[in-house]
Amino acid sequence: MKEHTKEGAVSHIASYPPLLSLSAIIFGLLLDRIVSYRLDFPLAESIGTTFLVLAPLFIFWAQYSSWRVFKTKKIIEVETQDFHQGPYHFLRHPTYLGLFCLVFGFAFFAHSLSIVILNVVAFTITHFYVLPHEEKILETKYGEKYINYKKQVRPWL
Repeated sequence: MKEHTKEGAVSHIASYPPLLSLSAIIFGLLLDRIVSYRLDFPLAESIGTTFLVLAPLFIFWAQYSSWRVFKTKKIIEVETQDFHQGPYHFLRHPTYLGLFCLVFGFAFFAHSLSIVILNVVAFTITHFYVLPHEEKILETKYGEKYINYKKQVRPWL
């Protein structure tokens, strides 16, 4: 991944996890046609449905919380406590977590072990490859305020 210094650098990098998740679904469905193993247990569809309902609500909450602060303040006006809005008070990447839960919900609803496995791969790539680059950009953009936030809040649950 090349170095980005423009204002849109974070949004450029933030596009990777949704693409990874979409790839997990597409390739998982294709693999399901080849591999005949399915997640067949009584609660699979109930678990899937629960995730399919709750994950978008969690994503919306995260996006709304972020929008409420960062669309009304200039970068120099942002304080460390501004990063602690909504689910960002508990974890640094709630939208990505919601996205991965959404894909897990689809996987369970579709009884697809392939999608579960590929979603774990997508999560791993996001955690070890995308997030370090994204957080470096956020540190450059917000400076000490974001670094303090990182010290206070874990990336995941």
